Amino acid sequence: MKQMLLYLLMAPLVPLSHELAVHAGSAWWTHLAYMYGHAGWVHYLLNGLGWVMMRKIATPARTATAVAVAALLPATHLPVLGWSVVIYYYLGLCLAGMPAGARMRLLALVGIGFFLPWIAAWHHAGMLAAGWMLRKVERKWEKTAY
Repeated sequence: MKQMLLYLLMAPLVPLSHELAVHAGSAWWTHLAYMYGHAGWVHYLLNGLGWVMMRKIATPARTATAVAVAALLPATHLPVLGWSVVIYYYLGLCLAGMPAGARMRLLALVGIGFFLPWIAAWHHAGMLAAGWMLRKVERKWEKTAY
């Protein structure tokens, strides 16, 4: 619920998010505004829908891990730390438990992204892979608790 409140509070900043990220320096809220709305309202709404759909696995620890991993990805120009890469990390966490058909459709969707402009397909694919790999680490870690 707190995550959704933060998401809703960022809504007024969507029209300004690109300008804020470029010109406002390093204030923490400018980076949040950029993460959510750097590509406009449709992007903001789709990321919100993805977040709602992933709410059961989107723990604060997983979200912090996703943001930290995304921050390590190389960028050639403006930051590529949009919220969609975090959503792809969550999808990577789910990848092993998906039915084969759903997994193939998701991988095909990621593949299509490589042919579309302004998608940051490498970042999305990298975060999907990171989520998949780190879920394996989570499972190993869970087994050590017994």
